[in-house]
Amino acid sequence: MSGHVILDLSRLLWRAARFAPTGIDRVELAYARHLVAAMPDRLSFAGWWGRMSLLPREEAAAFVAGLDRLWSGAAIDADADASVRRLTGRLRAHACWRGEAPLQEHVRGLTGPVTYLSVSHYRLHHPGPLRRLKRQAHLRFVALVHDLIPIQLPEHVPPGHDRRHRRRMETVMQLADHAVIGNLNGKFRNCDQRCAFCGKRAHGRKPSPIENCCPRCHCIRVCACKLAESALRQRRHTGE
Repeated sequence: MSGHVILDLSRLLWRAARFAPTGIDRVELAYARHLVAAMPDRLSFAGWWGRMSLLPREEAAAFVAGLDRLWSGAAIDADADASVRRLTGRLRAHACWRGEAPLQEHVRGLTGPVTYLSVSHYRLHHPGPLRRLKRQAHLRFVALVHDLIPIQLPEHVPPGHDRRHRRRMETVMQLADHAVIGNLNGKFRNCDQRCAFCGKRAHGRKPSPIENCCPRCHCIRVCACKLAESALRQRRHTGE
């Protein structure tokens, strides 16, 4: 990835107190570990706790390392647990106290391409901070979409989560410059030729086995043959 990357750690800040990570927790942590190792001089961190803010880089990197240590063992590492709890408290307080201004100022001061990377769905249903950040400074927003299960199978999620996930996907369609797509079709693929997101029929256009494109919003095209290890990266369609 060229240029500077700002990685959103909001989900890890929320989930840090848990003993065992979920699959999406592991994905965000894996991205964080990789970017810290691969491009330490071109990496910043953002996070939400009450407000979105730029996170102190050294403390955020230590938080990532501590979580990796805590979640990698078969039993709780007391030292890692204490370190993660301490760093989580500091980062949460920093985000809530400082707010958006330092993040906006930081982005305006960067030269070359800047990418804001979100690899979980967390907080995407509240797009205000990201919309203001894109308005204040030129940057690309890249989002990882894991699945549409809350929309496709609302009976398997808590009440209201299907509406929340629709708002998240609206944010991706409205603000994302690129989307990294998981297996949205898979075994849950609709059989009635409706878009899995908006529910509109394909107007006689039968989706192919490797594509599902909403005829109304031209939202997300998915290669169902490629899973996370070879995820499709594609620019969002606008104005079509």
